[in-house]
Amino acid sequence: MTRPDVAVVVLDTLRSDAFDRHFDWLPGLRFEHAFAPSHFTTPVHASLFTGRYPTEHAVRAKAREFDYPGPALAEQLSEAGYATRGWSANPNVSTEYGFDRGFREFRDAWKHDDFTAIFDWERHIQDTDPGLGRYLSGLAGCLSSDHRTVPSLRRGLEFKFDRERSPPDKGARSAVDAVRRLGPDSPAFLLLNLMEVHAPYVAPEEYLAERVESLPFELTLAEQPVDGERERAAYDACAAYLADVYRELFGVLRERFDYVITLSDHGHCFGEHGVVGHGYGVFPELTRVPLVVSGGPEGRSAAAVSLLDVHRTVLELAGVAPPEGARGVDLLADPDPRPCLTEYHGLYDYRLPELLEAGYSETRVERYDAELRGLAAGTGYYGYETQSGFVESGDGPADPEALLAELVAGLDAREPVGGGEASGALAARLEDLGYL
Repeated sequence: MTRPDVAVVVLDTLRSDAFDRHFDWLPGLRFEHAFAPSHFTTPVHASLFTGRYPTEHAVRAKAREFDYPGPALAEQLSEAGYATRGWSANPNVSTEYGFDRGFREFRDAWKHDDFTAIFDWERHIQDTDPGLGRYLSGLAGCLSSDHRTVPSLRRGLEFKFDRERSPPDKGARSAVDAVRRLGPDSPAFLLLNLMEVHAPYVAPEEYLAERVESLPFELTLAEQPVDGERERAAYDACAAYLADVYRELFGVLRERFDYVITLSDHGHCFGEHGVVGHGYGVFPELTRVPLVVSGGPEGRSAAAVSLLDVHRTVLELAGVAPPEGARGVDLLADPDPRPCLTEYHGLYDYRLPELLEAGYSETRVERYDAELRGLAAGTGYYGYETQSGFVESGDGPADPEALLAELVAGLDAREPVGGGEASGALAARLEDLGYL
């Protein structure tokens, strides 16, 4: 039996509404009621790799290392003869946190040319006055021991003389070249994580005139209205840019891979529910995600599905049995609507002292650190827990809160082992992205 080549592409932080606006050209089977099992990158990727909910694999805000003792997706595929490769622009999905398990090759793209090793000309130009002094001080930065000198100088020349032909890259453009250079090994599995729509918002000038930072996370706990329209507009400009670059990347992928699964790991809030970012809650703006399987049947499905199902779908395509206890269904087998969970396991560990030092009371911080869950079901229902009660939209089960409690009770809970401390270049990149 010939086994297909499969690529999974994560468009990190891309909301469903932005996907609908800019990616209507993407062919395939489009799941219109797909949900992430959690609200941010690390636990969602662990779910993609295990077919388990965060409660079960125990990768979460306070335990970001991928230390699940069961088999990971790439390990199973590698054992089955697949050439497994990973390419991640997100430092949360990195070798430092153990997400390279089972990959024959895994590139932490955030470490290389367009990330921490290169002097940040985008920020420097924004933060300094125009004129010769801007470039002299930038030259000094390029010559510092913290940066690779020659690539940093090259980037400065591009910004000075040819910026329109050297747009800022957070993964997508480099991935085009990386995919073109792939060897002919088959069967092959590829994971890509692209960060174009993640803050800080940077895109070529024809999309976005200036770099825009995200709103501070502390506004989430301020319990007052938040105006995030400037950030939302910048985010949408980056989504438009990503869509244009991904059109080219998708074409290259389809030349090489039989199936391309495109998804987002989570969304983002711009003041909805008084929340900014994606560090708190299971609001639909965070958990409802785009999901398209290209290479098989085409059309649209309204059934509730989870990103857990990508794990099962890839294994089914590869002819590999799912590990014991793995959840999910084959997305290409016309799944019946079924309830799916979303989970929030509290604030990032490094946020707690930061918030207390900022003057927030222990009571308020503890309230926001409490677990929350949501329930997607049927063909349009989503109900979710908040600090002020249970919120619903769409036609759902008769007693959704009882069903939610039943599903949670049926999880095979695992206690987290460690926090996954960040240092050096990893900490610097996480700080730039707003995680530290």
